[in-house]
Amino acid sequence: MAAAAAAGWIWRWGWGRRCPGRSGLRGPGPGPTILKLFLLLLGPVAADITDGNSEHLKREHSLIKPYHGIGSSSTLLWDFQGSTMLTSQYVRLTPDERSKEGSIWNHLPCFLKDWEMHVHFKVHGAGKKNLHGDGIALWYTRDRLVPGPVFGSKDNFHGLAIFLDTYPNDETTERVFPYISVMVNNGSLSYDHSKDGRWTELAGCTADFRNRDHDTFLAVRYSRGRLTVMTDLEDKNEWKNCIDITGVRLPTGYYFGASAGTGDLSDNHDIISMKLFQLMVEHTPDEESIDWTKIEPSVNFLKSPKDNVDDPTGNFRSGPLTGWRVFLLLLLLLQGLGWLHELLLLLLLLGGCLAGKVLGLLCSCQCRLLGLLLGFLGCFNKGFGRGLTWSKGWGLVLENAKKTDLNYFSGHLSPGGQALKEILRVQMS
Repeated sequence: MAAAAAAGWIWRWGWGRRCPGRSGLRGPGPGPTILKLFLLLLGPVAADITDGNSEHLKREHSLIKPYHGIGSSSTLLWDFQGSTMLTSQYVRLTPDERSKEGSIWNHLPCFLKDWEMHVHFKVHGAGKKNLHGDGIALWYTRDRLVPGPVFGSKDNFHGLAIFLDTYPNDETTERVFPYISVMVNNGSLSYDHSKDGRWTELAGCTADFRNRDHDTFLAVRYSRGRLTVMTDLEDKNEWKNCIDITGVRLPTGYYFGASAGTGDLSDNHDIISMKLFQLMVEHTPDEESIDWTKIEPSVNFLKSPKDNVDDPTGNFRSGPLTGWRVFLLLLLLLQGLGWLHELLLLLLLLGGCLAGKVLGLLCSCQCRLLGLLLGFLGCFNKGFGRGLTWSKGWGLVLENAKKTDLNYFSGHLSPGGQALKEILRVQMS
């Protein structure tokens, strides 16, 4: 048990993350000899670390050069369809041509509860800036070899999808493309290309994987309800975290696959390898008693993916609490407490005082229009404008103002409002 815990510690702190499954180690860090010596001290725990050893690689679910076992025969391990083309160096899902779709699917269902898939891929083409598309999708789904509108595969799928999207269809999006996102579906959700899948996305990250001069890799790890996506796009032989979410429930018995599609814009979408590793993880007796082939794909998430939908009606409750909404809520509160009338009076009088001071400064410029405005403000008190005006000449205008004063409001004010009125009267006298 202690050895297993130590193995888990090694993985969590990055020793097992150095791109297992590839030939050699190309960067700083502990060499294989030191790592092996350390593992020997732990005893037979070496088999519990996903380090690319052959005992963890599930060849029946892996696509590796030379690409034997690919074709339409029932004895082969991988099937392909559409525009997919097999070469000695890569599997090209789509060429750099418009309106192409292609996919490749594992022939055998996977019954591992804990696994990790490493994908060596390449997306490249002649298009510049945003003149390219659309991207690659990696699948773990109930159905396979079903063409459709979602990167060359079917919509309303059952299972897991990882989208490597290279083209922003939604001009209002704040994402930076290329973009990697995750979606879990039980068949009830539809992927919306026009919004780049934002409504059904669980998590995502920006990843600059297109037209790189070196190898690009992606790792998808699923273990005990935790889904992690990592990338190695900088040729450093080190994984970089992209997505990490918990509460994911995926059944066993689904199929691994990859697909790609092009529309008016295009790219070459190549898969060089897909390697599946089994993770040696202990489960509780309750977890072992579950029939994992019968569960539905789901996510125990605090926020439903549908909460990402923009509300076109401007729903007040679903939007952010902006300053304008805070102001409206404050007015409603004051109305409920019976203070709204007094607040409006206060704002009116203070606004009038401020306007009077400003306009008083301008009265010295002999502006008749401003004098008339001051006369209007004087309607609230016969001495209102005259007391604030610095130019005595405009006092003649204010003498003709209506004789209305604050006594008009006496019957509408609470004791607190009466006190406020008297304070304002003193200030204006």
